[in-house]
Amino acid sequence: MPPKHTAVRLRSDGILDRCDELEKVLATLEKDGLRVPSGCRLLQYTATMRAFMTARRAPVDYDGMELLRIATALGETAELLDTLGKLLEPPSVEGWLGKMQNVVSGPFLPSKDHDPARNDQFELVVAASCRAAGGEPIFAEPDVRVRVEKRTLAIAAKRLTSLGKFEQRVKEARDQIRREAQGDPSQQGIIAIDLTPALGLATEVPRSADSGGFTTLYADAYRRTAIEGRRVGEWAAKDGCVRAAAAYTRFSFVWVVEN
Repeated sequence: MPPKHTAVRLRSDGILDRCDELEKVLATLEKDGLRVPSGCRLLQYTATMRAFMTARRAPVDYDGMELLRIATALGETAELLDTLGKLLEPPSVEGWLGKMQNVVSGPFLPSKDHDPARNDQFELVVAASCRAAGGEPIFAEPDVRVRVEKRTLAIAAKRLTSLGKFEQRVKEARDQIRREAQGDPSQQGIIAIDLTPALGLATEVPRSADSGGFTTLYADAYRRTAIEGRRVGEWAAKDGCVRAAAAYTRFSFVWVVEN
């Protein structure tokens, strides 16, 4: 029987509160069988965030790598707390524990190399998005399945590290869905793509002096995501088994005035 959980409240925008929340969630999950290694990147994130709050240095005093580590810690913890807040609502989503076991490992910083921890993290994000939309997700081939009314959709989730392999990865996802549909001609699926690393948004932390700078960054990220997302739809449309495509990105920035 999967473990039963009470709902996790949405993550706080207060950095120290967020650290407390993530550490509390990890402690709860350990009781359910999650093994948290001593070098767990999530605990490294909370340590980095606490050090950032204690130092109270001005943004101009940080070099690019320091900002990247802080922004990575902030972005990854926000994404995970939002995700777990949905997945741990009762009834618990089947198969989440194995995915989360991989998530707690992996390197501190994202890279263009194979990263199983972040690949599984994106699958958790996809499942949480399905639940937020009112579906009933489970972790099953190809990556996630979601029950929507009387139909179950197969979701192939891909974290894209290079635009050069974009079409190849979409075809792989399409083939995964097609294989799942072989026994059921009415079966359809969704391709979900995380474009964050491919667009360089996982390793860039621009500084903005005012809210206008943020608006520009948001508009540019939205535009680039929409452009590349349409390509997913165009390639996927060549096969009737793919019902829809979704593109996702996350970016970080420093609002200098507010630190």
